[in-house]
Amino acid sequence: MNKFLDNLLDNFQKDFDKYRFAIKLTLVGSVCLIVLMILLICFGICMNCYQNFFKELETEPQKSIEKIDFMLKFAPKSSYLYLLKGRTFASLEKYDEALKYFEKSLELKKDAHAYSGIAVATFLKEKKITPEIENLFNEAFELNQNAFGIYFARSYVYYVAGEYDKSLADLEKLYMLTHDEQFISRSAEVYLMKGDYCKAYEYYESFDKEFGSNSINKDFAKFRCNRW
Repeated sequence: MNKFLDNLLDNFQKDFDKYRFAIKLTLVGSVCLIVLMILLICFGICMNCYQNFFKELETEPQKSIEKIDFMLKFAPKSSYLYLLKGRTFASLEKYDEALKYFEKSLELKKDAHAYSGIAVATFLKEKKITPEIENLFNEAFELNQNAFGIYFARSYVYYVAGEYDKSLADLEKLYMLTHDEQFISRSAEVYLMKGDYCKAYEYYESFDKEFGSNSINKDFAKFRCNRW
């Protein structure tokens, strides 16, 4: 019996020595796979939290401010967090507060979106486009000529101010940068407000063909176009 066990152990040792490298490689691979799976799970959780946070900026801005304040305790010099806080106050129509945090963000870092945020908040506060607002947008574009968020913000300001041709020019630039069909739909809305019903219908038709939908605004634009 002892001889049998000795032979068994000798054979096991020989096999172990023979396949030592393969065993090590398998163990290392298994550990790496487990670590990778853990990292992917953590990444998924972080992405879900990230998406929920930005949804809250629109749906529950007051709650978002509390979360931003909490994060600022750990990153008090984060220009991005101050930028988010400014945007949140702007969504609450508290423009003085919004301006304060946009300017704080700008103090920490020269950022195109901070200049754009100040421009929009100032416009919404004063209800008119001033040379100061134009200069703020120019400052933003000097820092980043292809930031589509700035074109979108300026097109919105021009739209609300009734300067439809300037709004359309920015929306055209946005489409060139992003190739996102939503800007075709937004251009249609601007043409509709401008009173150019035939052009509005053309843009609505182009957008609806792409997505297989049919809007009431398109029917209205078609009716007014044929009527004129």
